[in-house]
Amino acid sequence: MIKGIARDGNHIAFAGATLQVTGAKLTAGESGAVAIRQHDIELSTQAPSSPQNAVKAIVTRQVYLGASRDYVVETADGTSLRHRHPDETAVSKGSEVWLYLPPDRCRALVR
Repeated sequence: MIKGIARDGNHIAFAGATLQVTGAKLTAGESGAVAIRQHDIELSTQAPSSPQNAVKAIVTRQVYLGASRDYVVETADGTSLRHRHPDETAVSKGSEVWLYLPPDRCRALVR
């Protein structure tokens, strides 16, 4: 669950980024909530080519699970998000990462 301030009917400000969302229509200036499943979030150590739906975060925990790694990351506003990532590359605690939250997977919720 992500909380932020609506910019318009289908965009929300979150942790210094603007997320395009689907689902319920938001009201500009009001607080809103967005749901996204952890397996829909993409994690990268490289800055994205487009800032749309990209959020910078810091790895606060990383656990090796064999075929994957379980990460907890914290965004600039203090929100913690969990993400499971294939074990191709280990990103150590304290590292800066980028999260991509696909617009079609970000569902605005009615409060």
